[in-house]
Amino acid sequence: MRIRVVISLCGWMFVALTVAGCRAESPTPTETPIHTETPAPENLDSMRLPEGCPPQCSELSGNGIDLSHRDLSGADFTGAFLGEANLSGANLSGANLERAYLIGADLTDADLSNANLTDANLLEANLANADFENSKMVGANLSGTILKGANLNYADLTVASLGNADLQNATLRGALLYTDLREADLRGADLSGADLSGAYLVSAIYDEKTSWPDDFNPEENGAIFVGDALSMTPLVSAATSVPLSSTLSPIPNSYSPGAIGDYVITEITINEPNRFISFSIRYTLVEVEDNRYRITGEIVDGIPPENFSIIPDEWTNLSDLPAGYDRRSIGETWTESKIAGIEQEVSVHRLENETVEVGESSFEAIVLEITPIDQSMRWKLIQYLSYEVPITPIIRTDQIIWEIGPRGGPIYSNYTSSIIEIGRASK
Repeated sequence: MRIRVVISLCGWMFVALTVAGCRAESPTPTETPIHTETPAPENLDSMRLPEGCPPQCSELSGNGIDLSHRDLSGADFTGAFLGEANLSGANLSGANLERAYLIGADLTDADLSNANLTDANLLEANLANADFENSKMVGANLSGTILKGANLNYADLTVASLGNADLQNATLRGALLYTDLREADLRGADLSGADLSGAYLVSAIYDEKTSWPDDFNPEENGAIFVGDALSMTPLVSAATSVPLSSTLSPIPNSYSPGAIGDYVITEITINEPNRFISFSIRYTLVEVEDNRYRITGEIVDGIPPENFSIIPDEWTNLSDLPAGYDRRSIGETWTESKIAGIEQEVSVHRLENETVEVGESSFEAIVLEITPIDQSMRWKLIQYLSYEVPITPIIRTDQIIWEIGPRGGPIYSNYTSSIIEIGRASK
């Protein structure tokens, strides 16, 4: 899959990043998504385990099997099928559960200290009061899990998914959290000493009892303080379908791409678990006609990723620029049918305006959160617009992409594009 950034800098700058190049590994068309139904093997008699298990339990395959309160310490469950298994109170310390299928399993009060859960799938499992201290949980799917009171001290949760997990009163002291924690419940959680440098905390909630690492500001990282009175209303209202043509006005008459010779320099970063790439492109206005203009582009700093291409000479129609969002109310949500020139139904939610600094200039920006209606596409785009800059209203865009790896584990990339310099033609 290739990365084609048609940064028509104008239109939608989410552009044709043909979702791929910005990630650590590319899923193949034959991969099985996390939520795909897997045929469940027949139930096993809870008192009869395969010969040699433990310690060798990798061939174990039983839906709803009862292994509660068993001593399975050090056992090898690599790739085992344990969907909806009852492992409550089990001793799994030092066990190898790499790639194990544990969707909907009950591991309440289980001991998984020093266990290996790399790429394990624990979607919506009950892990309340379980002990994961010093465990390796790299790439594990913990979305929607119940982790109330769990011990995750010093656990390695690099590129794990904890989206919408319930971590109330859990301890994560010293944990490695290069992790998806969006919409997680962190009320009363202890994250002191945790590494949150790569954590994604948008819409996660916390209260006055939550402990954070020194000098870490949760609100600056997207978390929401709820205190004692947590509202039960949704954080984002449901999208309402409104015909695009009837709601968006033309680009304001006062908008102009600028004068010939005006330019902007855009810095693009791709931040992934296994690589960091940063490079800059200069876009220069070279020709203007009645309802369109032409820009050229050139790399001016850094080295783009392999297969990155930029159209060096292109025309942009004023009618293609994102318009009319200044007439939308802050907090309003609606649907649109096209993004980046591609027919794709998306939900658009207007957030609070923000001030964006570009060099010595500052602009009040309209902020939009854009997500696909088809949630299996697993991406989100935050876009900052101002009609006061030359060449493009889009002065900054942050794109978070989630994909599904070949083993069913989540991978995510942080793609950011920001105008860092505006140059005006000499008069």
